[in-house]
Amino acid sequence: MKQFNSVTDTYLTISLTFGSLGLLLGIMSFIIVIRKNLSAHRSEIDLYRTLGFPDQKIEQILYKENLTVPLYAIIVGVISSLIGVSISLLNIDIGIGLSALLLTVFFVACIIVFVGKEVRLMSSK
Repeated sequence: MKQFNSVTDTYLTISLTFGSLGLLLGIMSFIIVIRKNLSAHRSEIDLYRTLGFPDQKIEQILYKENLTVPLYAIIVGVISSLIGVSISLLNIDIGIGLSALLLTVFFVACIIVFVGKEVRLMSSK
């Protein structure tokens, strides 16, 4: 049984490594997409200012717009990964589940902070 568990642990380690690389690639892509999206809205920001929108309202519009897609992507990713590993959920250690939950919360918080900073930076230019 110990030998079987070592094979399973090796498989899980490889899967987690590839998952982490995919997550890193996704984060880099997210940063590029948000910056490109905000740059494309430069003329829209100028139009809002011309129409008399206050800067706080412009930031609020851009923040909501740029936060919607990443949060939906995270929700869909978490739900689909839970479906994918649902058979094994009963057999995993509580520490693994807790660390996955903490990392998810951490990434959501990072996304919220990043989008807020990028929106403030872009709307102040």
